[in-house]
Amino acid sequence: MTITIFSLDSFSFTVLESLSCGTPVIAYNIPAIKVNDPHAKSVLKIKPLSIGEMVKTILDLLENEGWKELSKDAMAGYTYLYR
Repeated sequence: MTITIFSLDSFSFTVLESLSCGTPVIAYNIPAIKVNDPHAKSVLKIKPLSIGEMVKTILDLLENEGWKELSKDAMAGYTYLYR
């Protein structure tokens, strides 16, 4: 799981690189994140600077193993980037 905490970014290569490796992403819902793929299931978008929501999302994914399904989605949709 990749967690980005940038509240200002022009384009997030971190998100694309993580998705191409099959790693789900939790990120603030800022324009740079929306540019990558606004409908990506494997990118969980959190209200900017909402630390409580970020922590809750992380814990929910880890406790319920929801990251496994998100990882499959990321691998199916983004691994073509580095083939």
